[in-house]
Amino acid sequence: MSMNFPSEMDPNDTNQNILIPGTVSIDVRTAVLVLSGGKFAGEIFRNKDVVKHTTFKYYTVRARQGGSQSARDKKGRCKTSVGSQMRRENETMFEQKLIDRMKEWKETLDKCDYIYYQAAKGSINFSILFGGSSMFFNRQDVRLKKITHPIRAITFEEIKRIHSRIFWDLTHPIE
Repeated sequence: MSMNFPSEMDPNDTNQNILIPGTVSIDVRTAVLVLSGGKFAGEIFRNKDVVKHTTFKYYTVRARQGGSQSARDKKGRCKTSVGSQMRRENETMFEQKLIDRMKEWKETLDKCDYIYYQAAKGSINFSILFGGSSMFFNRQDVRLKKITHPIRAITFEEIKRIHSRIFWDLTHPIE
């Protein structure tokens, strides 16, 4: 999809998608995916309308300690407490549910013009999206954009708020 700004218009072409600040005359499909600390929120939009969405969370981070259980295990501090075992199992379930959801959404995600994401580099979340056997996105994909707006919480409402800011940026370019 190409978006044309008024300075790039071809006066002879009457079939252009014209992007004029303050108006929305384009058809934009956008995905917003946020992963952190065993929480996931993802929404796919067509212009301002939600097409698909999901949120889920698993207990994977020890309260007030920070970091995932697997990151702690990699440092050689492998605990055998019930809590640590539960966090390990929850990490596995979180990863599997995320992989399943991405597979369900693959066809719709492939049609997206933009895919905005937030996942800490070096984390399991990042590797699910960009590495390993379950890689869903190629890091070189031009549709991928890191979310630059601050995220307050990983919830349905927060992702809608982030999308409204992203949509504003898309439809009101800086001259």
